[in-house]
Amino acid sequence: MPTYERVSVIPADFETVWEFYDGVEELEILTPDWTGMAVSHTVGPDGDLDPDGYRVGTEVHLELQPFGLDSAPKREWVVEIVEREVNDDRASFVDEQLEGRGPYETWRHTHRFAGLGDETVVHERD
Repeated sequence: MPTYERVSVIPADFETVWEFYDGVEELEILTPDWTGMAVSHTVGPDGDLDPDGYRVGTEVHLELQPFGLDSAPKREWVVEIVEREVNDDRASFVDEQLEGRGPYETWRHTHRFAGLGDETVVHERD
């Protein structure tokens, strides 16, 4: 499977960027419309629905319906947060597709954030 990496410098401080990324709302905002992706629900590591922020063990349940084709069935995609670390000016988390619960044979997506004063570097690898 190919590996993709993206590095972006966001013109906002670390706290602002991390607050945006530490929750499922960012998924729908950042994902292109043509994917037809929507967050169905999230389940926290303790079983609570729609927890605040990502924690290790959180499952994110997505629905995919590419290109808005109503004639095509929606496809489920479930990822789990398997790693998470937060410090004063750095943070990271990793989500992995649960086996057999998505469009890929395997999926591992790493997100890393580093504050640089008024800017934040975002590094993603999948």
